[in-house]
Amino acid sequence: MIESTNEECTTTQMIYRQLGISDQVYRFSEKILAQLRPRFDEIDQNAEYNQLKVLKAMQDMTTEKRQVCIQTYLSFKVQHP
Repeated sequence: MIESTNEECTTTQMIYRQLGISDQVYRFSEKILAQLRPRFDEIDQNAEYNQLKVLKAMQDMTTEKRQVCIQTYLSFKVQHP
């Protein structure tokens, strides 16, 4: 069983403890992740923007063009599973 400490800890942190990852390593990784968060947020925003462009392009397609894209995708998927 995990020994409890006076510190509040999250469920995730408790799981790390069960896996043998020390609180020191956990806190260090959280510090690094916090420093990287702005970059991850930027990447997420860029991905969302690109997904929206694809959705808009699909909405703007005629039914015939959409069908060609689907057929091309499916034939590619069959050739390269």
